[in-house]
Amino acid sequence: MAMLCQNLTVYAQENKAIDVTTKGIQIGQDVSDTEISNIHNYRKTSIKLSDLKGKLVILDFWATWCSPCVAMIPKMDSLQKQFGDRIQFLSVSYQTEKEVLPFLEKLQKGKPSLIPHVTGDRKLSKLFPHIYLPHYVWINGEGKVSAVTGYQEVNKAQIEKVLSGTAQLSSKHDLKVRYDIDKPFLIGNNGGTGEQLMFHSILTRFQEGIGSGYSNRPINAGYRLTAYNQSLVNLYALAFKDRGYLSPKRIECSEPELIQPSGKASDSVSNEWLKQHAYCYELIVPPALKGDMYEYMRRDLQNQFPQYKAELVKRPIKCLALERTSDQEKFKSKGGKPAASYNPMGAKLQNTYFISLILNLDMLYLQNHPLPVVDDTGYKGSIDLALSCKLNDLSDLNRALEPYDLRFIEKTVETDVLVVAAVTSNLAEEKGLAE
Repeated sequence: MAMLCQNLTVYAQENKAIDVTTKGIQIGQDVSDTEISNIHNYRKTSIKLSDLKGKLVILDFWATWCSPCVAMIPKMDSLQKQFGDRIQFLSVSYQTEKEVLPFLEKLQKGKPSLIPHVTGDRKLSKLFPHIYLPHYVWINGEGKVSAVTGYQEVNKAQIEKVLSGTAQLSSKHDLKVRYDIDKPFLIGNNGGTGEQLMFHSILTRFQEGIGSGYSNRPINAGYRLTAYNQSLVNLYALAFKDRGYLSPKRIECSEPELIQPSGKASDSVSNEWLKQHAYCYELIVPPALKGDMYEYMRRDLQNQFPQYKAELVKRPIKCLALERTSDQEKFKSKGGKPAASYNPMGAKLQNTYFISLILNLDMLYLQNHPLPVVDDTGYKGSIDLALSCKLNDLSDLNRALEPYDLRFIEKTVETDVLVVAAVTSNLAEEKGLAE
């Protein structure tokens, strides 16, 4: 595969995809003065293309290891016999005559061939650069390039059209992008920009300078789930997001090394911990797999961190629960465009759901409350609420909820808890990525 590899590296410094066939002689250019040497099975060992003027010349770039190339040899020989002096096939190989001639002799089994063969070629390959074999260059009777094609165009019907001047051959384009096989695929545009990416997941350690967070959003060809500079516990929590909102206060982790220092820790301590223990994760899936994104993430985490186990379990725990004080549905929505707005002095919800209120209180306004905020109303429909109160003041919040026959109360509720614990097994120790 030497020639193929050589052609792959000629333009290796290019960052954008290029058509290497555009780097050589182009359609319409004259090549009649081109001299060719190392010719076998011909009356001369070297010629100029001008010696073949008046004929349709088809240069066949091939190699002995190329199956489509080898399959074309008897077909070209048959076409040469059919068209006689009107055309001239000329097979061109970068391989030496010691490689090519014995191969052809064995292939042809002693039958005579009408096609000349060029061995050890360097010149023609530079004039007509390409990546993929077989590669065909069509030169008309005036010595000008008329087409560059693949093997599909080399047939009786197309040759007849070319000779009659009615052919419209499809051009062969050999696209090349910078690719280093020793570096990760698509990272830093290695092998492409990723525009054709269908499925992808990647896990790295802490990455300086990009902050921390996560997102789930549509992209051109599917959906992307990204989490950057997150603790492993946070990654587990994100991986179970399809099971509903999970408060950080409903996570139990028995492994101290996985627990990020609390907000009371200094910035330097927290940042140093992240550098040692945080990860970045990204998953891209096609549209058909959108519903399975979090399942894929859970599998990835299980595969990469087999020394830990994360699972959701139902458990009675003490919570700050929103409950109804009557059977009346004073909060039932009257319809309209769904909307929700929050600020420290109140909230307005229209045609939305209790989970919106629960999430905002738990994550923001009541984040310092020791208990997780949960919905224990049992109501699944849409709601309307207009609350004028300090959202971080529980008594003031309950005062604003009273007209709706709602209140927050500390009580034990059976709810989902994410449990993260170590797995004791030799396999986990052998495969563990973060010991």
